[in-house]
Amino acid sequence: MNLDHYDHDLVPNFVIASTTVFPTEIADIPVGKWPNSVCVNPQTDMIYVSDWGNNTVSVINGKNNSILKTLYVGRGPWGM
Repeated sequence: MNLDHYDHDLVPNFVIASTTVFPTEIADIPVGKWPNSVCVNPQTDMIYVSDWGNNTVSVINGKNNSILKTLYVGRGPWGM
């Protein structure tokens, strides 16, 4: 399965993992408040989400779509 599409949803504070071949939602991954940017490292299969409302970055394991850690990065991270 090709799971290389991740998008953020501001209201429920989730990142949505989906397939690209047949666009199907695979997982809703809970992240911090007001996620606004998602970056994927295809070599490590890690996903990084800036959570503006919590001043954090959520680090997601793309192999199993679980949160590995949440990093405090300072006031209002925006973009990656």
